[in-house]
Amino acid sequence: MKIRFYVAGKKGFATLEAIIKQFGESCVDIVITARDSGVENDWSDEIFSLCQKYRLRCYLRNDSQTETQLPDYSFAIGWRWMIEGIHNLIVFHDSPLPKYRGFAPLANMLINGEREIGATALLGTSEYDKGGILYQHSKKISYPKKIADAIEDIINIYVKLAFKIIEGILNNNTLVAKPQTESQATYSPWRDENDYLINWHQDSDSIVRFVNALGPPYRGAASRLNGETVRIYEIDTVQDVFVECRKSSIGKVIFMDRQQPVIICGSGLVRLAEIRKNGEIIPTIPFRSRFE
Repeated sequence: MKIRFYVAGKKGFATLEAIIKQFGESCVDIVITARDSGVENDWSDEIFSLCQKYRLRCYLRNDSQTETQLPDYSFAIGWRWMIEGIHNLIVFHDSPLPKYRGFAPLANMLINGEREIGATALLGTSEYDKGGILYQHSKKISYPKKIADAIEDIINIYVKLAFKIIEGILNNNTLVAKPQTESQATYSPWRDENDYLINWHQDSDSIVRFVNALGPPYRGAASRLNGETVRIYEIDTVQDVFVECRKSSIGKVIFMDRQQPVIICGSGLVRLAEIRKNGEIIPTIPFRSRFE
């Protein structure tokens, strides 16, 4: 049995590493990875190093290579690009499908405050995330929950799903895919830089979830401060107070708590414990500041 791996990010690296340790490198056909400027670390260097350690062929996406012999199966793990013309393609997706089809499902689940996160192994088709479901698993979570911790949860689920599939293949079991229920489908659109901007008119709990969902390995939730873009990395809620003319004061600093600004939200208050500009921590800001 040979499996071709399309892997990206920490989820792709960690799942591939676990598979090699469990089943040996002989099950790997080739590995294809990708660069991604939208995250702090795309893990492509670690994936190349892992392949070098086990003497596996590894290519970057879109690199020219001629592979005349097709693998038995292909796994796409942490992969964000369409894969065409590949038979027996199994896609690992960061949600309990058919909910959150599409892009950034894990971040959007955290932003929405879902009490369970999960992952699905499904058959790849010409339409993204519509294929039959092989296996899926969910886990209950509580808040606050940072995206980095949620990624670790998803990695553990991916490994379980991958092991089930590979063990079934090795035992000559037929992979049975269950059709998705279209009436239950929801979609998670792709995110761009505009989607990183904090809406200070929301309630404080929603803002905290938003910041935690878009932190490392992603760019970090953004805001405008004195005409410049800053990133918020650490945030928590603060006991609310009655604010006169609240609607016209959204985003203003109301207190300084341990030199950390406390901001007026649509409802509630938040304390910004770590603010960065161009990657550098801003130690203090003027009291008369408004985040927009």
